Amino acid sequence: WVQTDMGGQAADLSPDQSTSSIMNTIDQLSAKDNGRFVDYKGDELPW
Repeated sequence: WVQTDMGGQAADLSPDQSTSSIMNTIDQLSAKDNGRFVDYKGDELPW
């Protein structure tokens, strides 16, 4: 949940926090992670 016009100021993350977390997570992933669903922190999401 990101602080945007739609998310509002009560959201958990600022756009900067969200973006940097997503980029850090992407940098940590490799081909072996193909097919996994992860959140912005890299925690696996059940699917």
